[in-house]
Amino acid sequence: MAAPPPGLRCRPVAWSEDFFVVSGFLITTLLLKEEAATGRIDLGRFYLRRAFRLLPVLFLFLTTIALLTIAGFMVVPVQDFVRCLTFTRNYGSTAWADAHLWSLSVEAQFYALWAVAFAWLGARGRVMAAVALLLAVPFYRMATFDGAGEMRIFDFGYNADSLMFGCLAAMLLWWYRPRLQAVSTPLLLGWQIGCTGLVYAVWFVQRLPVHKEMVDSIGLTLQMGAVAALVVSAVAVRRGPLYRLLNGSILQRIGLISYGLYVWQQIFVCLPGTYLDRIPLFTVFPVNLFAAGLMAWLSYRLVERPFLLIGACFRAAPLRQSQRAVSAPPQKT
Repeated sequence: MAAPPPGLRCRPVAWSEDFFVVSGFLITTLLLKEEAATGRIDLGRFYLRRAFRLLPVLFLFLTTIALLTIAGFMVVPVQDFVRCLTFTRNYGSTAWADAHLWSLSVEAQFYALWAVAFAWLGARGRVMAAVALLLAVPFYRMATFDGAGEMRIFDFGYNADSLMFGCLAAMLLWWYRPRLQAVSTPLLLGWQIGCTGLVYAVWFVQRLPVHKEMVDSIGLTLQMGAVAALVVSAVAVRRGPLYRLLNGSILQRIGLISYGLYVWQQIFVCLPGTYLDRIPLFTVFPVNLFAAGLMAWLSYRLVERPFLLIGACFRAAPLRQSQRAVSAPPQKT
């Protein structure tokens, strides 16, 4: 997810916000599975698995742009490397080459907070924490609106509701999967069309010059809720056009190299001036798309996959079937 350009978005939902919904969903699903299998959340092993998943490619990418900077092909300030390595890139940005890593910083901050909260809180506490953030974030966005059509879009607080919608969607699917699977095909299609319609309706209203801070802030929350509902519909009800699209062979293959595409994209699909007064061939369309895809594939085969196998060694040992804890939905009192 490259850094979005300044100004208002020209499409219904930003990729970074979609990504955060999906990420919240996936991470919470992994935590629920670990809790069900082992009876607890081993935070140390969780963070080790995340480190083996994310850090090897990140370190290789930062080493690459450091070498390009030393060789005089681009300029990336030292403070950018420090922010990338401390996962605070979303609170400072100068160079294009690493600007997209703001979203990885948001991800790391999410891991640090949500995994701990998940481990300490019960089902009711997790839902209450997620709902509290969902209610608070629109007001935070309104409070940080600068009056010039821009908000602090890289801030963790700005994106927290996208993550929490994904977390809530995962918990609801975990608890109510049988009921959701029983949804009829006409109802499923209505569900998906309605959610898509809500995303576009909000986008249309956001284009109107009225109460920008309120419309943009609350509208984004509504859109992310609709995206989360679409995710649930595609995962829980394994039929329909959306399910077939997302499970097609092409998207499955893209999914394997998606992290590599995200990390390496910026040195191939770049702004003028990234390489100072040079325009390397690998940055020219369509060569840059092929180069980015090839680099992502090599990254997956040679770096990601070996380290994923190492990270898998840190999975918590499962309990016997009779000892397993099953996360249950919060009960009414």
